[in-house]
Amino acid sequence: MYLAVYRFGPRWDFDVDACFCKGCPSCANPIVKRIASYKPSYKALDFDELRNKLMAGKSSLEELEDDADYQLNTEILRRR
Repeated sequence: MYLAVYRFGPRWDFDVDACFCKGCPSCANPIVKRIASYKPSYKALDFDELRNKLMAGKSSLEELEDDADYQLNTEILRRR
């Protein structure tokens, strides 16, 4: 439940990393954009990906949050 709220719940006053990769060397110093508020849309594929990683039990909470943040950042930046 926490992870679903973390990923799909509204957020206020946060930074978005403008890099679409997951840690390539050229993104060591990514461009950060400040977002005043945002309400993510529910995406079943994103939810299933997070749920499967959670159920596998091989990811820490921090890793799961990182995956959720990556999904959210991608969603926001593709809309702009």
